[in-house]
Amino acid sequence: MKFSILRSGSSGNCTFIEHQNTRVLLDAGLSSRKKIVESLQEIGVEPESIDAVVCTHLHGDHLGRSTLSFCGTFQTSLWIHHQNEIPFCSRYPAKFRANVDLHTFLDDSFSIGGIRFEPFEVAHDAVGVTHGFRFYSADEPDRVVGYAADLGSACETVVGGFRDVSIICIESNHDPELLWKNPLRTTEHKKRVTGGRGHISNVQCAEAIVASMKASSVKLSTVILCHLSEDHNTPELARTTVRNILTEHGLSPELVVASRNERTVFFEFPVSDLWSVGEVVH
Repeated sequence: MKFSILRSGSSGNCTFIEHQNTRVLLDAGLSSRKKIVESLQEIGVEPESIDAVVCTHLHGDHLGRSTLSFCGTFQTSLWIHHQNEIPFCSRYPAKFRANVDLHTFLDDSFSIGGIRFEPFEVAHDAVGVTHGFRFYSADEPDRVVGYAADLGSACETVVGGFRDVSIICIESNHDPELLWKNPLRTTEHKKRVTGGRGHISNVQCAEAIVASMKASSVKLSTVILCHLSEDHNTPELARTTVRNILTEHGLSPELVVASRNERTVFFEFPVSDLWSVGEVVH
């Protein structure tokens, strides 16, 4: 199995996952169908080859009209949590859903081809429910990736979701000082971000990783920092803050920062060991 985070941020999120003959996008909330197609072209993947889009929640930077257009045009199934079906159908009238092959998943694990997904609920202020995922190939169930790119707090479900994973993809949204000192943002916005159902800070991100690893028996190989704020964070600040806290606790994974404009490398699970291919894009 291999994956690459194609885009990550409030302007759009999309992650490509492949195992054998199965290709899945985890979220596809870019600004247009064309942008989704262009992000796939960067990795040499034809949009017609995508089997499914699995969505974490209903915010537009994860699932929007562009997602529906992509799924309808390329006959790609769309997967949402069953509790999100009613608000999803309310938000998008039938004319936008007409050609979409909609599937719903429960709180249990489910498979798309050879890729297994285990959802876990996280705290976020989207309509309906928001989920992170553990995902892995069915033939290598001990090689697990944990993904949670929008969460307002490091609750117990997050720690459980990241337990015994080899790679963590986690939000590292903001630096609180930069956020609160920004004169261009309202107090209401700042309270929303920091209120427990918005987005976690760099420090909260690191603390979630530490808590998860204390409960784990698997060595953490890689951490991918996601969904960085364009205004209240920088890749260097996020990386330094998280690295310092992890180092204090004896953890030294590879740290990669996902971008809103460029893809990451491919991360793979060969039979022998974990490795990444290509240059890291920050």
